[in-house]
Amino acid sequence: MTELPPWQLEALLSVDSPESLVAYAKRRRMNPSTAASRLRIAREALSLKQRRWRR
Repeated sequence: MTELPPWQLEALLSVDSPESLVAYAKRRRMNPSTAASRLRIAREALSLKQRRWRR
């Protein structure tokens, strides 16, 4: 995970937070759709890194 950019790490860690994604987005002053998109991109990046690591 340390190879991911900081914004992707932050998006992934926001899932572990007790607040909703909408609350996270509002706290960061971003559109909830943007937060959801960033989370999706971060998950895809993490998945790709894991697949490469397993080989």
